[in-house]
Amino acid sequence: MAGPSAHDDAGGTATGPDDPVAAQRVRVKRWVGLGKRTGYLCLLVAIVAFGVAIATDLPGALVAVVIAGLVGSALTLLPATIFGYALNAAVREEAAEARAVQARAARRRDPA
Repeated sequence: MAGPSAHDDAGGTATGPDDPVAAQRVRVKRWVGLGKRTGYLCLLVAIVAFGVAIATDLPGALVAVVIAGLVGSALTLLPATIFGYALNAAVREEAAEARAVQARAARRRDPA
């Protein structure tokens, strides 16, 4: 399996196919996506179970499903959201650094 290209899925700018930072970002992005999908699925299960529970006089099993869905959603969405924002911030910071390096190089070439 080939490594990430110069414009990988995480939005970073890799220096080559063996860039460990870009590879790590791709892995983190994959886990973030999985965490978000799982968290929103848990939330959907909790909402549907709550609707059914309200319609059927709140049986204990459905209340347990609602609570489990909400807990599962919180346990998966929270870390996925935090890591997703961290990944986006790292990509933005790397892009800003690259622009600063290019600007410094341009000033050196054209001091006027």
